[in-house]
Amino acid sequence: MNRKINVLYISVGEGGSDIALLNMLNGLSVYENINPVVLVNPRKVLIPELESRNIVYKIVNYKFSLWPRFNYWSEKIRYPWRLISNPIKNFIAVKKIIKIASDYNIDIIHTNVGVIQIGYIVAKKLGIPHIWHLREYQGPEFKMCQFPSKKFFFDKLNNDNNYSIAITNGVYNHFKLNQQNSCLIYDGVLKNNQTRFILEKEKYFLFVGKITDNKGVTELLEAFIEFAKTDELYELRIVAKFTINEYTRTLIKKIKKSGLQDRIKFLGYRQDTYELMSTASALIVPSKFEGFGLTTAEAMFNGCLVIGKDISGTKEQFDNGLKECGLEIGIRYSTLKELTLAMNDVKTNGIQHYVEQIKNAQATVKGLYSIEKNTQEINLLYKKTMNKINRRIIK
Repeated sequence: MNRKINVLYISVGEGGSDIALLNMLNGLSVYENINPVVLVNPRKVLIPELESRNIVYKIVNYKFSLWPRFNYWSEKIRYPWRLISNPIKNFIAVKKIIKIASDYNIDIIHTNVGVIQIGYIVAKKLGIPHIWHLREYQGPEFKMCQFPSKKFFFDKLNNDNNYSIAITNGVYNHFKLNQQNSCLIYDGVLKNNQTRFILEKEKYFLFVGKITDNKGVTELLEAFIEFAKTDELYELRIVAKFTINEYTRTLIKKIKKSGLQDRIKFLGYRQDTYELMSTASALIVPSKFEGFGLTTAEAMFNGCLVIGKDISGTKEQFDNGLKECGLEIGIRYSTLKELTLAMNDVKTNGIQHYVEQIKNAQATVKGLYSIEKNTQEINLLYKKTMNKINRRIIK
C-alpha cells in the first residue's frame, strides 16, 4: 500500500489565493492520500477555516520576496526599515520551516503564490520537490518587483527542483514557462453541483475584492458616478475589508463630492457574498491585471452577470467561454466610458436579455473551474512528482 504524501502548503494568510487553497484542500480530502500541513503568517485570518477542517497548521512570520512599495508617504517612511527587516524575517522563517518540514516528514513543499520564495529555499536545502503556484503577474508595471532581481527569481523557477503551476495561460506566458517543469491548472472555484440562478435581480451593481488602485476601484467609482447622473435607483455595493489609508481617503473625497454617499455602500467583509452575487444586476470586475479572477468565476457559478475589464485573467475567462459556447459569457469593456455604457445597457435591457449569457457562463465555469477538475489535476501532479523522486532513488 502506498503511503500518504505529506505536503507543506505555504499560504498568504488572507485573500483570494487562500480561498483557492481552501477549495483545493477540500477537494484533495476526497482522495485520502494527502497529509496537509499549512504554514500561515501571524495575520491568522486563515486559521479558523483550517481548524474547522481539522487541518494541521503552523504559524511563522514571513514576508513577500518583493521590493517594498514606495508610492505613498507612509510607504516611503517605512521603506528603509522594510528593506532591512523583511529579508531578516525570511531568513529566520527558513530556519523554522526546515524544522517543521523535518518534524512532519514533508515530501513536497507547495507555495501557494509566486511572491513567497522561502518555500523554494527550504525545499532546496532539504532536497525535496518544490511546487510554485503562480497566481499573479510580477514586474514594475504590476507594482510587484521581485527581490532581489527578476533574474534571481526566474533562475529559481527553472531549477530542476521546482515545478510551476500557472493558473492561466496569461500567467504561464508571462513567466515564460515550459512544459518540462510546469503546467496550466485552473483554480477550482466551486463544486459542479453548486450552481444557482435567481431570475429576480435587485437594482445594484456589486464589487468584491480588495480596495486598491490595482483592482480598478477608482475607475469603478468614476463610472458609477457618471452612470448615476441619469439614474436615481441603482446602488453600488462594495464587499471588501475597508482600511483608512491614503488611497481610501481619496475615494471618500470623490464619493462625498459626487453626493452619492447613500448609494455607494461599503459592506465590509461578508459571509453572504454568494447570496449578494445571485441577486445583483451584475458583478463588475475592473481589475487592471487580474491573475485569474476568482470572483468572476464565483459570480458565474452563482448566476450573476459579469461586466469585466477585457484584460489578463478576466479576458482569458471570457475568451474561454467564447471558445466553449461560441457566444460571449460576459460583458467586456476597455475604457471608463465603455463601463458606464455597460451599466446603462444592463439597466435598459433588463436581466431577461442576459439569461442565455448567464447560462453559458455557468456551463463554462462548471467545465473548466470546478473543484473536482482542479484537485484531480493537482493530485496527479503530486503522484507524478513522487514517482520522479522514486526513480531518482532507484538510480
